[in-house]
Amino acid sequence: MDQRVFGSILTIITIVSILLSALFFSNTGITSNSFFTINIFPILAKILTINFVLFLIFGSIALATILTLYKLFETPLSITLTVIGYFIGVILGTIIFAQTEFLLMLLIGLIGIIIAFKLMKKKEIGFLNLLKQGTNVSGKIILFIAIGLFVSMIIISIPNKDIYEKNFVDDLLKTSIGNEDNLKQNISEPILESTLAVQKETINSMKLLPGFSKLSSKSDSDVLAFVNGFDSYEEMVNSEEYKELLRQKIEAGSEGVNIGEQIIEELPIIERFSRYAWIIYPLMTFILALIIGSLIIKHLTALFYVIILKILDFDKKDPTEENQKY
Repeated sequence: MDQRVFGSILTIITIVSILLSALFFSNTGITSNSFFTINIFPILAKILTINFVLFLIFGSIALATILTLYKLFETPLSITLTVIGYFIGVILGTIIFAQTEFLLMLLIGLIGIIIAFKLMKKKEIGFLNLLKQGTNVSGKIILFIAIGLFVSMIIISIPNKDIYEKNFVDDLLKTSIGNEDNLKQNISEPILESTLAVQKETINSMKLLPGFSKLSSKSDSDVLAFVNGFDSYEEMVNSEEYKELLRQKIEAGSEGVNIGEQIIEELPIIERFSRYAWIIYPLMTFILALIIGSLIIKHLTALFYVIILKILDFDKKDPTEENQKY
């Protein structure tokens, strides 16, 4: 097959794979704003979806095709085809699926691809050697993409530095111990139970006093009034109505009290951390991208890379001879 035709086919596969990965990524609903939070559970819910899995698969196919281009063609031609395919796919994908906020990340990824090519040996053959090569090279590309994501997040966060600093503490408290209302409820409930327990224990202790049990047999009206009043009080303390009344009094006493602010006053380190929210969020995003890339994408890319070369019957050939054809 003519090298231009073959190169064009691989370039088209690259473009289509990038577009499909952009489509499925957009379907996850993940945006840059999804990363500006301490709470990772909402974004994990979006990651653990079929759309995200398909995004990983087609993104890995795109990278594998790019590695194949470099493997099969001489360096100038392979870089040219890679840049054309990658650039067209990225530009179209970010525009069509409204993901321009990730454009800088993807362009930095292209720099990573070109640098990774310099470290890639064209003469490597054999299943295990090619698998290792695909893992190593794609791992370096993923590192640059993660760096690009970090830079993109920094560019977004710096102009909104004050907003993220202000929201950091609330975000941290909501993630760790819930919102203000839930926090008050969680605190007031133990106080309520403790207060009732003390009152009931006091009543039981008084009933155990020497001679208390004999009071009810007395004929004195004042003594009988005391005994009846005591019994009524004991019945009231054990009633649900009294428990609800006591709960309302405790909650009324906490009105106007910002428990979150009190916690911060006791733990000033939280407030100091909030000043660096503008870099904490991008750093968390960078780590998450590296984890996903290292655990999944680079291994999928290596696998597809070997499969493509196997289909082309290239994995056992002498690359110097094969490159003469292209």
